[in-house]
Amino acid sequence: MQFHRLAVMLVDAKLPDMDGLDVAGRVRGADPGVPVIMVSGYFYQDDPDIQAALAEGLICGFVEKPVCARCDHWGHGSRAMLPGGCLGG
Repeated sequence: MQFHRLAVMLVDAKLPDMDGLDVAGRVRGADPGVPVIMVSGYFYQDDPDIQAALAEGLICGFVEKPVCARCDHWGHGSRAMLPGGCLGG
């Protein structure tokens, strides 16, 4: 079986079996170079848990739900939400 490295991982904050921040920690443990972006309708950008995860480098960005194609989640304005060139740009 051949495996390929992930370019980026989008993780929901609330999952059925574990917390998204726990998933981010496991991803970081397995491959620290994979950028992890938290997506949530539960947390907000200024939530202390999200701010701590960003400060610690556990996640490199955060996007609030709902996400829509016409919103600027992924365009130029998203660079402010994705510190440190999270998506390589």
